[in-house]
Order: sequence, then C-alpha cells, then structure tokens
Amino acid sequence: MARSIPIMSHNFRVTISPAVGGPIPADIGFSAVSGLEGSVSVINYREGNSLLRSSQSHRGLENPSAVVLSRGVSDSSNEAANVSLMEWFNTVSELDSKTQDTLAEVSIIAFDRDGKQSIEYVLSNAWPSKISYSNLTASSSSIMINSLELSHDGIKFK
Repeated sequence: MARSIPIMSHNFRVTISPAVGGPIPADIGFSAVSGLEGSVSVINYREGNSLLRSSQSHRGLENPSAVVLSRGVSDSSNEAANVSLMEWFNTVSELDSKTQDTLAEVSIIAFDRDGKQSIEYVLSNAWPSKISYSNLTASSSSIMINSLELSHDGIKFK
C-alpha cells in the first residue's frame, strides 16, 4: 500500500473575487491564513414531563468563524495590494450595512509538494470586519505584518 503524504501548510494562494468589480487585485500574497473553522450551535431541549434524565440535543444555527489574512508590509509595487485592502475595509466601514458591491468570494488554495492544487476553501459573501496594523517597536527587528479579518456566510470545501 502506498504511503499517504500529508499536505504542507506553507504553500498556498489567496484569491479575492469581488461580487461587483472593485479595487481588490485578484491575487495578493499573504503570509498566513487563520480561522478556517465553523461550528453549529447546539440547542438543548427537555419537556417537563419527560422520564429521561437528560435533554435532547438539536441542531442550531451555523456559526462561521472570522478568517484572518496576514501579510507583510513592503515598499514595492505590492504595496498597492495593501492600499486596496484598506480601501475595501474603509468602503465597508462607511456604509450602514453590507451591500453587494462590498462582498467578495475568497478562495484559499493549498498546493501539494509538486505545486498542484490540492485543497480549496471558499468563503462566500466575505467582507472585511476588522483591520489590524503592525505594532511598531524601536528595539525590534521584526517584519511589519498587517491583518485583515473577514466575516463571511460560510466555508465551502472543494
């Protein structure tokens, strides 16, 4: 039997596709993606005349977690990508509610050792709900990392 080789987590691509043409470039390099998870709330129910000493569990609403995209800040042409992400966040924060032109489909694609697409996670109706700028410390030699937190309607696995 052939041995299964796990997929490494360091080779991935993030693609942001706005629902309506927007300022976001299609492919932006990110150094980390976190929060690819979801949960379903549990509703416990028990009737007073039940002879069971426990409650019944029922499926509640799906609760997708926010996904955080992190990237290094640079002074190169890729800086336009950081500006685009900030503009996307600013557009959302200035509106009273999320509108179709602020939503995007976000694909996170992992590649195997040969560079072939292996796994794809798709966030539907994603929009930026938080932006975090890097801490500045005079005694540090770390790279500046900005993060964008995305809220969405759910993760699909392809």
